[in-house]
Amino acid sequence: MLKPVISIWLVCEPVFREFSGFHSQFTFCDQKNNLALAEHAKIHVIELSKWNKNRIENDLDRWTHFFKEGKTFSVDGLPENMLTHEMEEAMAILKQFSEKERDYDRYMLRLEYLREQATLKEDREIALAELELFKKESEEAKKDAEIQLRQAKIEIEALKSQLVQKRE
Repeated sequence: MLKPVISIWLVCEPVFREFSGFHSQFTFCDQKNNLALAEHAKIHVIELSKWNKNRIENDLDRWTHFFKEGKTFSVDGLPENMLTHEMEEAMAILKQFSEKERDYDRYMLRLEYLREQATLKEDREIALAELELFKKESEEAKKDAEIQLRQAKIEIEALKSQLVQKRE
């Protein structure tokens, strides 16, 4: 015996505009020979935008309402018409996902902060190294300038001496 295979498609916008209902159920069959592949293989299409009931009459209504309006439900308490074991279990699972997502978000923020700090530290170290190199080059340029100045003074003194000797 085959185990049931059921697929549920939740769609926000209408798929079957010619059909006013919100729930369609499809099975697999050979159209040419009108043979069903398996009674246990089904696709349920639930068009959330078409569900506009004021009362919840059955589990299909309850689940459709859950998927359509669930974002407005409190994680800590469900509306009275939604109080079933299955709905409480679904909300508990959503709460776990939410907490895990918050933990993941915190972890990612922390990781991003650490990366930024590492980048800032690296940038600071590069800037300090460039500053040291600039200081070293400046000192070398200053020494070169002092040497050139001394050489120029010596040349000036030599030229003065030559000039004095020529005058004599």
